Formats: sequence, structure tokens, C-alpha cells
Amino acid sequence: MIARDIPMTRKPKVTLIAVEEYSTSMSVRLLSALLKQAGYETLVIFVRGMASRAVAMGQARVFDDAIHDEIAALAAGSLYIGFSVRTRMYHAARELTTGIRSRLDIPIIWGGAHAIVRPDECLELADMVCVGEGEALVVELADRLREQRAYRDIPGLWVRGESPVTPWLQTDLSHLPLPDCACDGSHYFVYPRSGRAYEILRIEDSRAYDWLLGGEYYFAPTRGCLYKCTYCTSNKYAQIYKELKAQGQAVRRLRVRDPDAVIRELIWAKDRFSLSCFITADDCFVGLKTDEIRYLAAQYKKHIGLPLMTGGNLVNLTEEKLQALCDAGLTGLVMGLQTGSEGIRELYGREWEKEEKLLDQARLVNRFMQQGKIRRVTYQLIVDNPWESHRDRMDTLRLVASLPRPFSISLHSLTFFPGTPLYERALSEKLIRGDALDGAYWRSLKHLNPTPVNETLSLIKLLPLSPTLLWWLASERPFAAVIRRVLLRLVIGAPELTLFFKSPRRHEIDVSLRSGEQDLFRALDRERPRISSTRARAKWALRRFLLWTYVQSHRALHWRRARSLPCDAPRSGRG
Repeated sequence: MIARDIPMTRKPKVTLIAVEEYSTSMSVRLLSALLKQAGYETLVIFVRGMASRAVAMGQARVFDDAIHDEIAALAAGSLYIGFSVRTRMYHAARELTTGIRSRLDIPIIWGGAHAIVRPDECLELADMVCVGEGEALVVELADRLREQRAYRDIPGLWVRGESPVTPWLQTDLSHLPLPDCACDGSHYFVYPRSGRAYEILRIEDSRAYDWLLGGEYYFAPTRGCLYKCTYCTSNKYAQIYKELKAQGQAVRRLRVRDPDAVIRELIWAKDRFSLSCFITADDCFVGLKTDEIRYLAAQYKKHIGLPLMTGGNLVNLTEEKLQALCDAGLTGLVMGLQTGSEGIRELYGREWEKEEKLLDQARLVNRFMQQGKIRRVTYQLIVDNPWESHRDRMDTLRLVASLPRPFSISLHSLTFFPGTPLYERALSEKLIRGDALDGAYWRSLKHLNPTPVNETLSLIKLLPLSPTLLWWLASERPFAAVIRRVLLRLVIGAPELTLFFKSPRRHEIDVSLRSGEQDLFRALDRERPRISSTRARAKWALRRFLLWTYVQSHRALHWRRARSLPCDAPRSGRG
């Protein structure tokens, strides 16, 4: 074991480890910036480590000993080691914590969503838990540990062996610094290189961070959520707000950042990295007031000018909000639809959503798509619900079939996250075990059951299927299953086939053609050097031929339309 050796002549370092599924953690980068602002050094490690059922059962490991050794060597000499953990990352974080504890004698604290909903479970592994938000806690804890003072009374800090504490939430977002995106070798990325083998990348220049960000920068203009959906851990925050209100602490359910501070962050990110778009990562951005969105959109257009993607609830959209965002560069929307069943909406705590209102809002979005202002809209649906009847599933299918095309669908398997009302119901009905072997701790939301309705929903976004055909495809008939899988294999293997229908892919190509974009074959041509087999080359050639055919037919049609216009009529696009 490596002993602690903290010099008192300077402020020591703090190690922060974000165990994430996809991108770099916004929260950890913010906490690191706050620690640096207070004079501390920080070491930040982003870990992309998904577990599996075998890992949950103790039959396999996520990381090998070499990774554990290297992380321990990097964290040696830290004042404390902080983990940011989501429920699905629990097993990877548990393995890393156990590995560090066997190599170092340094206090370990867990924070993040899982620490808020299951702090007692986290304390089985960590020395202490941040219950709530940690902006004030991380610096106060570092100060007290360094000065060897008692720290058990820090607001929001639950130490193992002590009584539970009241969660702490950040009320003032105005003083928060820019997130830490250091390229000086103090940030590391642990990622799967090939198969299950992991490697550690040291980020020493902006190019490495560019690769890590993938051209996308996530930011959050708001914090919190206005709703209490029964499947979401935001429901736990609603309980926290109630607790704090009872104690005389006023915390708004939706806290809004200063829009000028948001724009300063985006300007900084645009100047620092090679970015292709910005993406909002909060729950309720489109729920802001119209004037707030107009101001933020105007500043975004003036200072940023890159494509913007956002999401939220359909019912919060208005024509004025969409117009302002599209003028600023909005190109993509991800909107929660969840279900087409009125009874399941009530189960999800979304009874305020009505089908006709959802369809009206979808038609509004579609008008902006037809004008070429929005390239893609994705509707999110929850499937694999054990309380859904066949009629409920058919209602969802009917609603999706009623949506104006084009659109994409993102299917998510209903997951019982700890701290949610649906988790408690599933536990009482013995649908889950109530421990870390449950699917919420290791199973991806994208891991869907191969049901007829799921397979049909995957098809409906790509092909304009009639209601009669939809009902037949969604049936349990063996021949319907064969047709579903053949169609899925065709459109997934050669997505250019959908260009000849009203599909999302066709809409994106049409928008590109109207804007005069030339290099429509770039992404497809990049795949050619990696193709080795004759069959794969034939499929690539077919896909390129289909794309070429559609582009030529589109240009020919546009040319014929332009020829039919009077000489003094305005012409747009390419001839």
C-alpha cells in the first residue's frame, strides 16, 4: 500500500474520477475548476467503463491490473479521491474504488446521481458521500483535510458511520467558473481500445481534447427539472426540494444560469477547440420563457454561429421559441414522447401531456423541417414496460404512425433506477431484486427486448408503412417476424434505400442539396479503404449508386421546375 504523503508547504492535489458511459463529465470539469480557483492542483481521469451481467455477478472484471496500477500511481499523494458515479457505472466505479483502496491510503468520496439516490449503498465502498451538489463541498473538504480539521459537519457530506445528512443544492449559479479543460497533462482518458482491453490516454494538447469531445460541446443553461416523471431520478430532486423548503431553504426546481455567462463559456469553447456543434445537456432548456430564449438565441447567433442541438418536452415548444432558435442555428431536436397510451402516461407522471397537443407540436416542428431550418428531429420512446398491455403498445404504434414525416425514433428500455417511484413499485411486485445485480446497474438503455412492437417501431421511422401493414408487422405471426427482420437488415445495411421514401436520411440530403453542399459522398467514401471482402465492396458500391441516383434525380427535378418558372420569377438553390 502506498502511504499518504501530503506536503504542507503548498496546497496538494485532488484527484477526480468521472465514470461515464459517453462523454466527458461536465460536473467533474466544473468541480476541478473550482478547486483550481481555490489554489489546488487537480488530476482528472475520465473513465468510459460499462459493466455487464458477468461483471455484476463477479464472474468478470472491467479493467485489468495494469489499469488499476496506473490509476493508483497517478492518484498517489492526493488529498482525497472523488468519484462521480451514475447507477449504470456503479460496477466500474466499485472496481476502481476497490483497486485504489488496496494500493493507496487516501480518503475516497463518491458523488453524482447514484450517491444522491443510494448514499447508504455508496458508503459500503467509499469513506464518505456527497449527498446533493458538490460545488461548495469539494473546496471545503480539501481545506479541512489539509489543515487536519474536523470535516463531518460540512453541509451535504455523509461520512461512513455517521447519521444521514440533508442534501445540499447550489442556489447561486452566477459565480461558477468556466469548466476545466486543461491540456497540460493533468487530464487522462481511460477507454476501451480493442475488445475488452483498456488504455490510458494523457491529454497534453488541444488535439487530444478535440478527439475526446468528438467535435461536440455539451453545456447546460439550466439546472434541475420542472417535472416529476416516475421513471427518472429527477423525481428524487423533487423530494429534496420539499425537504429543503420544510427547513426554510428556498431552492427553485429550475435554476437558470446567467445567459451572458453561458455565452462566455461557449465563446471560450469555440476559440479553444475544433467544434462542429453545441448541444444543450439539461432537461428543461426549451421550458425557459420566450424572452429568455430569444435573448440567448440572439447572443448565440452573434457570437457562436455553429449548429445547435437541443431537446426537452414537446409541450414546451412554441413557434416563437422555434423561430428564435432556428435563426440562431438550431439543426436538431430530441424530444420526449415516451408513450402513446393515456394510462401509461399517468403511470409515468406525465398526465399533463395530451395526444392532440403532442401531435400539434409535432406538426409545428415539421413545418420548420419543411422550410429546411431543422435537419433532424428525434422522438424518444420508452419500451419494454411490464405494465403495458397489448392495447397500450398498439396506442404507441398508432401515435408514432400519426407523426408527420420525416422523423427518427430513439427507443429506450424502461429501467428501474433506484430512488424512483417505479423502482419501488417494481421492487414490491418482485420484478427486481433491489440490489446491484438489477439491470439498472449494468444494462444499457439501448438493450431492447426483440419484441414485434420494438422491431416495428425501428422500421416505422425509415419506411412509410400503412396502418394495416403496421398492425400486421407488429403481430406475433411467424411470417411477420421474417418480414420484419428482412426489412430491418435491408435498411440498416443499405440506408440509402430509404432515400426513395419520406425518411430522415432523405430530408438531410434534401437540405444539403438546397444549401448547395457539394461533398455528399464524403462519409460513404471514407468507408471504402476499410472494406476488405468482396461482399462488403458490392454493398458499398450499391449504397453509393443509390445515393448518386437520388442526387441526380433530385437535381433533374429541380432543373425542370426552374425551367417551368416565368423568366422574372425568383430562383433559389442550384440549377
